[in-house]
Amino acid sequence: MADVPGADTLTISADLRPGDREAVVDGLVAYNAAHDFPWPWRNLDLVLRDGAGAVLGGALGEINAGWCFLKALWVDERLRGRGHGRRLLAAVEAAARGRGCLGVYLDTYSFQARPFYERAGYRVFGALPDHPPGGAKLSGCGTSLGPGPVCAGGLWVGVE
Repeated sequence: MADVPGADTLTISADLRPGDREAVVDGLVAYNAAHDFPWPWRNLDLVLRDGAGAVLGGALGEINAGWCFLKALWVDERLRGRGHGRRLLAAVEAAARGRGCLGVYLDTYSFQARPFYERAGYRVFGALPDHPPGGAKLSGCGTSLGPGPVCAGGLWVGVE
């Protein structure tokens, strides 16, 4: 580390300055690219609006390395059970397919929408118990957006 100016006085800080996040991401992207792993990250965001333009639901995703990670899917409680969530999920899958993705994966919590995602063909491939305490964070994937399976065996792992 002698070739890094100030290496003998390195500190760790939770007080980020403007541009710090970008510096970390840019460093990782450069490292990955040097190892033939491009990181062409793009957003895939959709909203459900009423006639007045108010947002009553939406899906927020990120596409990277040929996959779409669905970070959030939400429908206003007054509209649940009417197919809007499934429409949003299908729209995410269609958009991901259109952008060349192999599949869609997501995280949900045991108290959230596991049955919803199961009905749509998603399967848990990992679980983090007691996150939140008394529950579990579930990582899931769906069927492939192209030929072939996405989940090995489509098994639930860790939480039943």
